[in-house]
Amino acid sequence: MKKYLMILMMLSMALVVAVGNGYASDPVEGSIYGHISYIEGNPKVIRADQTQEDAVVNMPVAPGDLLLTDDNSRCELQFDNGTVMRLDKQSRLKVTTVLAKSLTSNWKITTLELQEGKLYSINQSYNRERFQVITPNAAINLINNSMATIMLKAGETHLACDRGKFEVMYGGEVKNLQADTVRKGEGYIVTADNKFVKNEKRDIDFLAWNQYINNNFKELHYGISKVPQKLYKYSKGLVTWAEKWSSLVGEWVYDDLFGYVWKPLDPRYAHPGRLFVNASYTKINGQVFLVPNEPWGWVPAHMGTWVWMKWGWTWIPGNAFTPGMGWYAFEDFNYPFYYSTLYYWMDRIYGGFDYYCSYRNYGIDHWRMAYETKYNKTAPKPSYKDVPKEIHAIFKKMDKTPVLNIQNRLGKLGPEMEQAMLKVNSMAEHANRAGKPASPAKPAVPGSEKVLNTSPSNIINTLKYSYMTKDNSAKNVKTYRDWNPDKAWAFNNGVKVQYSSKTNEVVCPTLGLRSSQVTQRQMNALTMGSQGHSGMGNSRGFGSSVGIGSDGHSSAPGSSNLGGPTSISSSRGGDSGGKAQEKKD
Repeated sequence: MKKYLMILMMLSMALVVAVGNGYASDPVEGSIYGHISYIEGNPKVIRADQTQEDAVVNMPVAPGDLLLTDDNSRCELQFDNGTVMRLDKQSRLKVTTVLAKSLTSNWKITTLELQEGKLYSINQSYNRERFQVITPNAAINLINNSMATIMLKAGETHLACDRGKFEVMYGGEVKNLQADTVRKGEGYIVTADNKFVKNEKRDIDFLAWNQYINNNFKELHYGISKVPQKLYKYSKGLVTWAEKWSSLVGEWVYDDLFGYVWKPLDPRYAHPGRLFVNASYTKINGQVFLVPNEPWGWVPAHMGTWVWMKWGWTWIPGNAFTPGMGWYAFEDFNYPFYYSTLYYWMDRIYGGFDYYCSYRNYGIDHWRMAYETKYNKTAPKPSYKDVPKEIHAIFKKMDKTPVLNIQNRLGKLGPEMEQAMLKVNSMAEHANRAGKPASPAKPAVPGSEKVLNTSPSNIINTLKYSYMTKDNSAKNVKTYRDWNPDKAWAFNNGVKVQYSSKTNEVVCPTLGLRSSQVTQRQMNALTMGSQGHSGMGNSRGFGSSVGIGSDGHSSAPGSSNLGGPTSISSSRGGDSGGKAQEKKD
């Protein structure tokens, strides 16, 4: 109780200081959305609001969604960092969080729950991302560049590693929690009675299917498309798309203003009226998302931005993610994809393309007069406050280019596009309220970062130590098998943390904290409330007092401990090769 009160007091002090200085934690990078990239049969997606949809290629998948396959269907899910997840027949996979900020560390937590069936993973992790799959009796920490098969059968979790390695947490209760590493070529089972035993048997049908897909995957993704070298600075998902599709369905052109841009070969993109004319739509949490019917459409529809150039619609690559269109546009006219064009931002900032040119040619006073005449309201000062950095960078380049050059380069918009833009202009205020992107957070005070010891062994030690030494109400929580360091912190401090798929964050209801809102100073206050224990032990694959690097491997030492006993053993059940080790300070 005293520690609980102390944490509350420290959080209150941290909140006052943080508000006074206006500092917040760094924003999450990348997108929280994956997408369906391959289907066989008729898999389903059940949204967080319990609406059900037939899965189709390029359909977005968000936290809270449940993917289901029946005895005649399979599907593949891709994230924008290049991670691939494949579900076998008769399987259920819930997307719990994607890159959710941690409450007590600088990690980002991606958590998937395999509820039934089989899952095949080709993992590519972001920097400081902990990517885990939770099963009813195990938690699997998928290390970057690993290939893993996870299967549920008769109350057991079957594991196999085809590339790299991954880590497994298991145990019937906190006091006997264990961890081990599965390496390339190895197979193990977490049994129904929580033992860890070797297993050389594989599901031949599922293995053969994945090998077939992988062989075609490699052929499609490498050696077909010639990709400009400069594109490799973008996310893995964009690069994979470029290697797979870009030269098959379009071509790269170097433009003096925009750099390398991509133009589709489809003749429909030579007309100014619409992009992705055959697209369909889906809603997630009230937001309409474009679902392009073109098999190559996911990345160009949701990343980067489009401009209308003299040869037709042209895509400028970029990592910024958008839903492809706003629901406000969908309600009033059938003009999808407006949100991801440069003209949308011209409209938001200046009132339209012509008004941007007017601002450049004649200055702010002339622009303000024209704006107020057209819209019959006071003209705001053009602002880039809520504009993505990539879009702002494009405008900076444009501002250094003669207006006549821009007008000639971007070409003349056709009447269909102009009419659509005029209609959106009349809805500008509503659009700002409904579709405005989040503004970037200010960086934390230099030197204020506190490095946690979030090593696998320390997380397990903390959970076990808290169980054995404290009258801790949180010890009854069933989800203690979890690689998120917040869970170890919660056990150590007698509080509870849980995931919110709806808001994609970690929540501590006991203290009223949400990871999307916690500041660096509050994070420091939380971790200062944990009393460290210097003793650490080793399990196979885990070092003593180590941190985890950006690729998920053990690296530099952590500067503070969450607490733990003096030793931890690796219990492999029937594995005679597993040796318990101990290390004391």
